[in-house]
Amino acid sequence: MTEKDILRAIGGIDSALILAAEKTPKKISWKKWIATAACFILVAFVAVGYYNVVLRGANAGDPGPQNYKFSTLAEMNDAIGKETLYNDNTVICDDDTVIRVSCFEDESGIIDLHKPSQLNVITHDGDIRVEYYIIFGRDDVSKSYIGGYEEQNLRREINGITVHYSKIFDGSYHSQAKFIYDGDLYVIDVTSKEDIHDIQDYIDKILG
Repeated sequence: MTEKDILRAIGGIDSALILAAEKTPKKISWKKWIATAACFILVAFVAVGYYNVVLRGANAGDPGPQNYKFSTLAEMNDAIGKETLYNDNTVICDDDTVIRVSCFEDESGIIDLHKPSQLNVITHDGDIRVEYYIIFGRDDVSKSYIGGYEEQNLRREINGITVHYSKIFDGSYHSQAKFIYDGDLYVIDVTSKEDIHDIQDYIDKILG
């Protein structure tokens, strides 16, 4: 076969066949799979953070399986069978105040209000939002599950009770006080858009 014969044979090949031969399957890089998986994990992490901070609130606590709402603090104290430091003389309440208690089931699977896990009172003092918590049966201020606190080594002794408190700016002026009383952990959480509140006023109201 001469050179002309070879060139003639090549020239007769369909160009579509040549293009198809060039499009050989490429191996999928394992690095791309890892990058894709990492993106999914990041999206899930951000979604969970959004749920906790925006939908549940930055101060979401450690609730039990059931939440009970009450109209007054006296009704709440009576229902749980315990006189807390939160009452009509120490907490400012109005028609918009939310009072709720989280509690667990007993051995029979019945919800027992006398076995509460957490108490939360949400109220307002003008433009100041105040949240009062009790985490029952917890005697360590470092394990409150209430967000927003930043340790600043600020402490006060009031009637033999050590109060730990702090004030930070996280988009709002945010103060928090924690102390142990009668075997339970109390948390006072105060926020305002302007620097118009003093956490000491609320501490003194409860313990003074």
